[in-house]
Amino acid sequence: MSVVAFNSQNTVQSSMKTSTLTRTSRQEEPHLYILSIGIDQYKDSGVDLKYAVKDSRDIEQRLMKQAATIYKPRTSITRC
Repeated sequence: MSVVAFNSQNTVQSSMKTSTLTRTSRQEEPHLYILSIGIDQYKDSGVDLKYAVKDSRDIEQRLMKQAATIYKPRTSITRC
């Protein structure tokens, strides 16, 4: 890892400092948690969000698809 600092005008650069990091612990698998909420039925009939639930599910599916190369698929979907 290397770090360089610049002044506010971006005209003066510090000397580069480099460090090496060594991990000694076992690497854990990453976890992805998605909280996706879509509400389309309200007591107030003046609020009309017809596609909130669909949009919420679409975003959830898109995130899961894009994350599939990084995270192992584990589905624990709870819908109310």
